[in-house]
Order: sequence, then structure tokens, then C-alpha cells
Amino acid sequence: MLRAQKLPCMKNKILVALLAAVLVSCGGENTSKNNSSSINNKPVHLNETQVDYEPTIEKGRVILALGKGENRQESSIAYQYYKLNEESPIYEENINAFISLGVVPQMGEENEVPSVKNLKPSYFQKQLKDFKNDFDEINDDSFGTWYMWDSTDIDESYKEFVQVRRFNAYFTGGAHGSSYNETTLFSRESGEPLKLKDVIKDTKKLTLLGDKYFRKGMEIAPDANLEEEGFWFEEGYKLNENFEFRDKYMIFTYNQYEIGPYAMGIILVEIPISKVKPLLKISLDKTK
Repeated sequence: MLRAQKLPCMKNKILVALLAAVLVSCGGENTSKNNSSSINNKPVHLNETQVDYEPTIEKGRVILALGKGENRQESSIAYQYYKLNEESPIYEENINAFISLGVVPQMGEENEVPSVKNLKPSYFQKQLKDFKNDFDEINDDSFGTWYMWDSTDIDESYKEFVQVRRFNAYFTGGAHGSSYNETTLFSRESGEPLKLKDVIKDTKKLTLLGDKYFRKGMEIAPDANLEEEGFWFEEGYKLNENFEFRDKYMIFTYNQYEIGPYAMGIILVEIPISKVKPLLKISLDKTK
């Protein structure tokens, strides 16, 4: 998975990301492309009836170019979703539905959402074609050719939950493009998304930890007023619902314009797992 980078103008040591350029695909024809494959993961021990169950994740990428000559821009969707069968647990269906609902920001009416059991590469190809149609209808590239990069990653490495990471960057005219990172945890048992209160026993203590590591990364004094430092925290530092577990950290992601101006980029706050473990309601045991 991609790691964030800091902007040279910022005085932070926290990872700050503008990840879009990394997702640009290599050159190709001005037509849709598809490269689909399957990954069979190791068994996940959900319960006695699913001991030998092996989920199958379909993955691939579709690409479509907009504009011509020097204005040519490639858009792409790097997708992942579950190939469902009669043994598929509920969390796979819920994750497929979640993925299908949030791919491309459309300018017009919402597209018909496919059945989660029929999710396939052609759906993602259609998303890019609809994006191109919106651009062609406006027919104004005076502010630059539109682009859209979308990437999904399904992380099956934990026994109690699955993490779905989404990255999206797009430009539809104006001064600059936009991008965001989003991670959602799904319970393997219930299939439902997990909120912070479902994962943490004492969110107040975790907020204090988050404030400490936020200030440390941004090189802000412990007693400094965060608003005066340029951040949009009216009542002090707050955690959000955009979090994940990776390596030795619990990571909170703050997207552009969430806690500060666009120039701050995407800000990641990394809290060491060793500090978080006493507050956890869930297990971080790995599947492998």
C-alpha cells in the first residue's frame, strides 16, 4: 500500500500525502483496458462451519484516456472485490456493496448500482466511460483535462475484521484537483462497519494520545493553541472515524480541508500500537 509523503513547505514530520501521481498508469490507447486476476487468500477461521473457507478476491485495472496531445490525461480504476459463492460470509457481500457505491464522483444522475453478486470489471469500465461522457458534455478544457484515479485494497490480514482502503484523486476543473484516503473496518462476524466506539474502550484516553502524537509530528508545543497554529480544531484535537491498523501503528487520516487548508495535504497521525493495546475492544491477531 502507498505511504504518504510530506510537503516540503510544511514543518511536520507526520506523513503528509498527495498520492495521486503514484497511481498514474503507463501510457496506452485511448480505449478502456482491463487486466483481471484472482487472489486466493489463506483460510480465515470464522467459525466451525467455515474453517476451510478460502475467500477469493478479484482484482484488476481499467484505464481510459481523456484529451489529446499535450492535454491527454489517463484515468484509471484499480479495483478489488470478492467473488461471491454460496459459502461467502456476510462481510464479503457488505464490502462488495460498499465498493460499488463509491467509485467515481459523477456530475449527473447516479448510476444504477449492480448486484453485489454480479460485480465485475465491466462495471468499473462503465464508471470511467461515464466520467468521460461528463467531460465531453461540458467540452471545456480551458482549465485542463479532467482525470480520475481510484484504488481499492482489501486487507484480510486480521482475524476479527477486514480493512478496506480507498484512495481517490480527481480533477474536474478549477484551481487544483482533490484527493482523499479512506479506510473502513468491517466485522467478520456481523459484516457491519466498525466505528471507533466499537474498537476502543476509552476514546477520551485515545484522544489524549492522538493529541500528543499529532503535536509531536507537527512540531507543536504541548500547550499551544491548535487554532492559532492554523488548524481547524475549535475545541482542541479530535479523533475522526478514518482509522486503520498497520504495522506497529494505529493510523488516523485527515483528508484535505478536514482540519486545515488545502496546502496541508493529507495528514496521517500514527499512534504506536503499544500505547493503544490497553484500550482495545478487539483483537489484533493476524490470520497468518
